[in-house]
Amino acid sequence: MSKGPGRLSGAEGVLWHAEWIVLGPEIRPVRLWQRLMEQPEVESLIVHIIVSTSHVSATFSALDDVEAVADAIGHTFDAILTTSDPVRTVDFDDFDELQSKWRRGIETLPSRVQIDTALALMDPYNPDAFAIFGA
Repeated sequence: MSKGPGRLSGAEGVLWHAEWIVLGPEIRPVRLWQRLMEQPEVESLIVHIIVSTSHVSATFSALDDVEAVADAIGHTFDAILTTSDPVRTVDFDDFDELQSKWRRGIETLPSRVQIDTALALMDPYNPDAFAIFGA
């Protein structure tokens, strides 16, 4: 693809941002990252990835090859689908156990995988809800 005025592909300082909201299965962050690592061409393109039990947000650089990024986005979607578990009916008495199971192994993930961090808590659709310089 050619570069030119008004084009986002190949522009410095531009990031592609892909989001998935998964209703039904529960996303497993460690298995998801392991699946992405099986494809080094995908894993190497991810700037960062934010994971919750039902949401994944992946960021890619617009400087990278547009077709490679498009393929990486598709592979990320496939990895989400193939590494998620069916959601069970939640008994809130077992919530701590379920949360512990979901978090198991996340300390081994690289810093590009964001879970329970300030970046993961940010809502891009409501940036005023998260302010570190509140006045």
